[in-house]
Amino acid sequence: MNRRRPDPNADSQRVAVFDGLYDATFTLVLAYCRRRTRSLADAEDAVAEVYLVAWRRLDDATSADSPLLWLYSVAAKVTANQRRGQDRHSRLTARLGHVVDRRSVPGSDEPMLTAADADEVAAAVDRLSPTDREILRLVAYEQLTHTEAGKVVGLSEAAVRSRLHRARRRLRRHLGEIRRDDPALPDTYPDERPERPPGDDRQEQP
Repeated sequence: MNRRRPDPNADSQRVAVFDGLYDATFTLVLAYCRRRTRSLADAEDAVAEVYLVAWRRLDDATSADSPLLWLYSVAAKVTANQRRGQDRHSRLTARLGHVVDRRSVPGSDEPMLTAADADEVAAAVDRLSPTDREILRLVAYEQLTHTEAGKVVGLSEAAVRSRLHRARRRLRRHLGEIRRDDPALPDTYPDERPERPPGDDRQEQP
């Protein structure tokens, strides 16, 4: 991939700062973009745009509490714009297996999800809101903490924690709906109870 270089006539110190930022973060930013694009070429285009933004706003990038999280925020916008109108990319959905499927704990030689399962998970993820999808990916793919994920999407740690909890429940529910034609697969999971209809004041039986 060719780095989109800044103007060679620019201040040499500024170029040195940019190069340091690029070298320290490029691999992680490329991985971030690759997980959200359909091809390596798309990911490389997104990365080039991310670092072009970083060059233009270098002071903001380097003065952020975490320059990497700042770059992730830019990358989130870039990849969202890039994939708008495209089909959902599902290659990495197997990584979400531990989040959405608690029926069993796979052994070392047992795959998390089959190809068919991955397609079902991708369809279920598509039903979430864009922000919930991004929070889920940041935690599952980038393995960010709630606080770090919040810095990327512009929410507080408490808001991320709450939205992640609800997103996981919705994701399992959507997956159950997709699988509802298979009687062997339940629509709900042990940590969820069906919601009562409005106005149902009956007490739970012991």
